Amino acid sequence: MSPRIFGRGRKRDSREPPAAENAVLADYRLESVNIEHLDDFYNRVGYRERLDPGLLTHIGGAIEDGADGEIVYMSIWHSEGEALESWRAKLSEVEIVLSDSPDAKVIRRSSKIHRLYLGDDVDEFREGRSDVDPDCVGYVIDLPQVDVDAYDLICEHMGFPGDWPTGLLMHFAGRVDDFMRVVSIWRRAGQSRHFLEDRLMPAAVQVVRDHGLFPEIRPRELRIHLMALNDVLYE
Repeated sequence: MSPRIFGRGRKRDSREPPAAENAVLADYRLESVNIEHLDDFYNRVGYRERLDPGLLTHIGGAIEDGADGEIVYMSIWHSEGEALESWRAKLSEVEIVLSDSPDAKVIRRSSKIHRLYLGDDVDEFREGRSDVDPDCVGYVIDLPQVDVDAYDLICEHMGFPGDWPTGLLMHFAGRVDDFMRVVSIWRRAGQSRHFLEDRLMPAAVQVVRDHGLFPEIRPRELRIHLMALNDVLYE
């Protein structure tokens, strides 16, 4: 199966979204925030009923990993200007939702998106933004102190995205602060484990051997709470 590709990847028979070359990953670091806060925010701003026109895709959920766990709120936008405009418009709602948590902090970080790929199977999620299949699973990999070259080399060794893995719905990558954040959404956990064990880890070892780079690969499971896809991705 081949992916529909947006951003800087090779293109198939699909169209780039408007302003794809300027698309940005907006990632929000949430401190002392829980999943109930996130759900309250979604309800207050009507996230499940409508999306801002400049939003390409959004993932919200939780990484349950002990002290390293976090609430995840990530969006990919046509442009930084549209992302900032939406953030400023919703800031008052954020303050209301977090008013019961004096220690809560929201730190916004953004950068140009490096890759955004959609598999064909993601089409079935078009009609139901809030009804994520409970069998779906996400993985987040943060590559500290690694530039895009290491990520690209790993992809090259895997033959990705040309050899698109069965069950992969969405994949994107972008720089967040001093690390590269890589996110993949899968149809089934078993399909993701096969890819991680048989393709990703051997490719990472090869990159270390051939290029002297050491990207620490530690996938963290993401429990998806909401996945939103803008209709422009289907045009």
